[in-house]
Amino acid sequence: MIYSYTQISQFLACPRRYRYRYLDGWKEKETRSGLLFGRAFESALAALFRREDASAVFFEQWSPYQPVPLDYSRGDSWQVMYEQGLKLLHATCRYGYRSRCLRPVSLSATSTLMALSMAGAA
Repeated sequence: MIYSYTQISQFLACPRRYRYRYLDGWKEKETRSGLLFGRAFESALAALFRREDASAVFFEQWSPYQPVPLDYSRGDSWQVMYEQGLKLLHATCRYGYRSRCLRPVSLSATSTLMALSMAGAA
């Protein structure tokens, strides 16, 4: 068995937490919006490089956190971060990876997707 630095430091800090996490497979619930947003955005960038619809992937990954109470910083909200993510994807397409963008990322198109998914959830 190979142990990572993180596993060893977790064990040294708290053997019980190590057991719960690595042996019993428990996962902590993440509530930091920045981390969850980063994961969703990273998935969208990966989709962009695979020539998939990055805005749809971003929405798919970020939308489950809309009803979840997250820890936001600097007056952010789910909607504000969502719009920032779309703008970042659009800027990535426009300035750096134009050849990889099949279609421009549209705020209105993803707003339509969001409305449809909310209607389906109701």
